[in-house]
Amino acid sequence: MALEIGLILCAIFELICVPVTFAGGSLWTVTGLWLFFGVVLSALYIRLGRKHLAPQPEGSTKRFGCGLIEDVKKAWKERDVVTVFLAVFLLIVIAVQISFFVFGTHLDADDAMYLGNATAAFETNSLFTVDPYMGGDVNFTQVKDYVLSPLSIVYASLGQIFHVSPVILAHTILPPFLILIAYLIYSMLAVRLFDKGRERLLFLCFLAVVHAMSFVTTRTPGAVLLLRIWQGKAIVCSILLPLLFVWFLDFLKGKNVWF
Repeated sequence: MALEIGLILCAIFELICVPVTFAGGSLWTVTGLWLFFGVVLSALYIRLGRKHLAPQPEGSTKRFGCGLIEDVKKAWKERDVVTVFLAVFLLIVIAVQISFFVFGTHLDADDAMYLGNATAAFETNSLFTVDPYMGGDVNFTQVKDYVLSPLSIVYASLGQIFHVSPVILAHTILPPFLILIAYLIYSMLAVRLFDKGRERLLFLCFLAVVHAMSFVTTRTPGAVLLLRIWQGKAIVCSILLPLLFVWFLDFLKGKNVWF
């Protein structure tokens, strides 16, 4: 349910940000409206979701959308060394990948536009009025595509809420969470594709190693996930498309996709 709420919040933000931008409004207006409608609609969604969710045993980890934790617990009780090793190996690889952002950073040429817009909005409390390259008045033809997909303004609003620079937010704080969300979705996919815990973990380990070893270009899945996950196209490729595939598999099996 948390993933669906995140998508709802993103949709609400765009519905608010686009008209406020064309009306010449401020970033604080967008942030305030987003907080209000986001809290109200998310609460309604959670209330509706509880009516549709099947009851789970207290303490069950299946409520997190993935049965891998149960698989590892079962393997530990049965002394299945291979499965436990795969689980430990997977955690180590993911921790190393997350450390790339905690202890280092990747400077991407697209940051001049993405984070330039975010920083300009954060510093001036305005929306697409400052040229992200030169700092003068904006040429609307430069930013017309970003007005209708304002992910950079999401970072500016989050920066206002948490009093953090959008650059630090995008480069250091958000990437570890986005990587964890990506692997959560991959684990949901593994549960739907494979029946045994060892097969699921082997699939995830293979995927994690492929990501770690695919830095031959800037357009491979690993480079997109581990170098510039804060960018919109990277989030679509690494998170949204796999999530849509998971929902598609659930839909084919007749499951309730939204709750």
